[in-house]
Amino acid sequence: MPDNGTMRLLLTFAYALLLTVSAGAGAATRESVDTLFASMQMDKSWDASMLAMKDALGRQLTHASADLQTAPDQQRLGNAMDRLWALMRTELGWPAVGAEISQIYADLFTQDEIDAMNAFYGSPTGRAVMSKAPALMGAMMQGRGDLAHNDVLTPEESAAFEAFMHSPAAESMKAKAALVRERLARVTQAHLAHMRPQMQQIVQGFQQ
Repeated sequence: MPDNGTMRLLLTFAYALLLTVSAGAGAATRESVDTLFASMQMDKSWDASMLAMKDALGRQLTHASADLQTAPDQQRLGNAMDRLWALMRTELGWPAVGAEISQIYADLFTQDEIDAMNAFYGSPTGRAVMSKAPALMGAMMQGRGDLAHNDVLTPEESAAFEAFMHSPAAESMKAKAALVRERLARVTQAHLAHMRPQMQQIVQGFQQ
């Protein structure tokens, strides 16, 4: 398993993937945040989180309906899961929440900090790091080296990413991670509250 230092760096890297934020005096523009999100492929990261939610929901429904043996019952379960997933994508998909999340970042972080994020993640090295992020995190979780001695990133990519993660913008990002999680949770909870009546209808229809 990774040592404590590597784990801290891994957690920081995870925040960089989903919570690339920082704070200071002067809000950033929405346009610059949207540019950052595009460079980081935030829509794909969000979609991956949505698929994880779908898998968890499917496991819960399957476990709760383990006594359903007939083909019609299984069909009803499948239909209910499809409807729930369609609802989740409509209410919680990136097209539904992306603008709100972009506004959160624009409200909280300075233009200089967002520009620094854009400079790294919009560069060839930054794009390469982002494209290798899943493999990198998997390797680190398996104890296969830290960022400086890893078989996923090249030495140049490792050095550039480590330098970026020690920059003022990245340090501010780490300091504000809890606040960003709180604001993101508010957005998610609001959308969940809006979709709850429809979810209840779907579940009740399945149980009848």
